[in-house]
Amino acid sequence: EEIEPWHAMNRDLGRRPHGNGTLSGMATEARIDRWSSTQLHPYIDVCLEAFGPERLMVGSDWPVCTLAGPYSTIMSVVLDYLQTLSASEQDSVFHAACREAYRLP
Repeated sequence: EEIEPWHAMNRDLGRRPHGNGTLSGMATEARIDRWSSTQLHPYIDVCLEAFGPERLMVGSDWPVCTLAGPYSTIMSVVLDYLQTLSASEQDSVFHAACREAYRLP
């Protein structure tokens, strides 16, 4: 439930041209027994601000994430939130950023 100094550190990492961010592990870093999707949204905001959709990827954090709830519930937080992005930004986060980071065809 504390966004600082995490926010400042991510902002600093985002300024570096060769780094990427991954949306994963948030539910297990929250209060594992009583987190909510709206509680995680500010952290997704920080990642988008720091890395932009071009350098941000979705990660599952499976199976560790299942400590905080069912996999489908955990992933729906990120997937539902990303529906607010444009189609090209969604493509970046779900596909292009991963291909670029891992040098995939």
